[in-house]
Amino acid sequence: RYAQLLTSSFFGSVPQSYLRSDGVFPNEENGYRKRLFELLGVKYLLDKEDNPATGDDWHYERFQGDTVRGIWQDGKFQVYEREPVLPRTFLTTKYIVAANDAEIIEKIYDQNFDLETLILEKEPSLKIENLKEQINIPQKVLYEPNQIVISTNVSDNSLLYLSDAYDKSWKVYID
Repeated sequence: RYAQLLTSSFFGSVPQSYLRSDGVFPNEENGYRKRLFELLGVKYLLDKEDNPATGDDWHYERFQGDTVRGIWQDGKFQVYEREPVLPRTFLTTKYIVAANDAEIIEKIYDQNFDLETLILEKEPSLKIENLKEQINIPQKVLYEPNQIVISTNVSDNSLLYLSDAYDKSWKVYID
């Protein structure tokens, strides 16, 4: 499904056939790439300039429609910082339940849809009251490849968003 999501950044929908092993985005902004970057929390972009003219040879035209600023360059390689991006981890009470994969993709690319509203495949088993509040960003106590520990203090049931790719072996513990 991750390959489907990335492939959708080319046309705003999932094509009939696509490479399932390639995780690529379009090279140029097409109205979908930026939106997916925002959803996935892509904050930094690495670019390569084969013939740099100066030490500050920024090519903002490569990121049309996106808010980026050059922050580092070493020879041919440049790093740009993007804004806005969703936090990698947050709590929210805002969600919708989508009927199918096509509706999920449609919502992601709908410019009127707030990406801080989670898109779920089924109703949560725990009652979540939509409080229409801003997202709550928990404190990251530990963030490693095989373990994430966060700390928060909320008074209402909330949904936790992690931008990491889902894995069947995940286990969640609540203290």
